[in-house]
Amino acid sequence: MEGKNYLKKLLDFVVANRASDLHLNVGLPPMVRVDGELFPMASEKELDFAKTESLVLSMLNGEQ
Repeated sequence: MEGKNYLKKLLDFVVANRASDLHLNVGLPPMVRVDGELFPMASEKELDFAKTESLVLSMLNGEQ
């Protein structure tokens, strides 16, 4: 699952868990902030550079 589809899955998780933030860092699983604390998304693997880049690029248009 790449790009926009994976981002939608992550954002659906954020909404369902009433998280305020989604953190994406190479070498870590996606993290969510709930009630001021960061938690790893246990169901997700560590992000590698390619997956992180794909997520970021899926949010940008050609000019950005």
